[in-house]
Amino acid sequence: MKILSNSTTTNHGEVFVSFCRKAEEVVMVSPFCYSDFADFANTIVSCCDIRRVVFVTSLKTEEVARKIDALISFRDEMNRINVQWELRADNHLHGKIYIFKKNGHPFSGIITSANLTHNGMVANHEWGCLIEDEKLLEGIEQQVLEDAPDRLTSNMLDEIKERAEKKFPEGVKNEPSEALDIDDILHPYRLSKGTKVFIKPIGVSGNPIYEGDFSTEGESYMYFSKKRPSSVSVGDILIAYAVGGRKIIGVYKVTSEPMWDEDGDPRWPWYVESENLTPKLSNCKWSETDLWVTGYANHYAETYNKPVTYNGGMNLGALNYGCDKIRLDDEYGQYLLGKVMDVERRLMEDGNVER
Repeated sequence: MKILSNSTTTNHGEVFVSFCRKAEEVVMVSPFCYSDFADFANTIVSCCDIRRVVFVTSLKTEEVARKIDALISFRDEMNRINVQWELRADNHLHGKIYIFKKNGHPFSGIITSANLTHNGMVANHEWGCLIEDEKLLEGIEQQVLEDAPDRLTSNMLDEIKERAEKKFPEGVKNEPSEALDIDDILHPYRLSKGTKVFIKPIGVSGNPIYEGDFSTEGESYMYFSKKRPSSVSVGDILIAYAVGGRKIIGVYKVTSEPMWDEDGDPRWPWYVESENLTPKLSNCKWSETDLWVTGYANHYAETYNKPVTYNGGMNLGALNYGCDKIRLDDEYGQYLLGKVMDVERRLMEDGNVER
């Protein structure tokens, strides 16, 4: 481990640039940042082989209006120099971390007191430590991203900017802090109280599904076994996955009470009408994702030591025994819904299913 500081001989900025020259991807974690990212793009990123920049910062209600221009500058500058970017918000963030990666693996990282500003990188008396342990850095990066689940898309940034301009048409004063609520923009699919979330298999083991278009326009029909699905109500969410492929196909909102289909498959006579909330994902793209239905459940249970089913189960093992649905724990249901809708948003913006 090496200690870094802003001294007369070197500073965080110089070390940061030296690692950028070796990196293809940079993960930056800082609650404060440059007000304008033009110099960052022109003098650092565009002079290196960096292909992707992930930036995790805070976006509290009292700083939104003052900070949104900086975040839009980050987006616009990365787009201008054709660098892939990802922006995430963590409103409990205080630490500052910089991780440098090549070929998908971290080779160096800095944990420090230095914010992503000129003062933090050069002028202030800041101290940090250099880490070169790949496994340790991978763990740090994973924790950082899990603690920052709110991914800020380009459309979200524009919505926030529009709201800020509408509320503060003459600009925002530095003092006092002016609050701007953006929770509905960050979480457009937050579940209302009483809404239930179910995992719903599509297909049967004798006829497995590995690909296909499930983006039916208008009403979609979700079928259940001979027992009336009385627990499924209008407004509930069905997260459908492919039997065989075991990947999530899409999210469907129930729009009718359960009905009996006299002319349908006698093994699956009950059905509900539903609205597909993820037409882009369901249109064949689902098979290209990493939305493994059991993988997400196992990861959640192991990471947070919390149940994934409404009955307190720590896995979705009941799917192996022919269950036509499993009600999810409310907290896990919201978590999984957010993950799937995040993929749908990316598909709507740029067609990219990658994280």
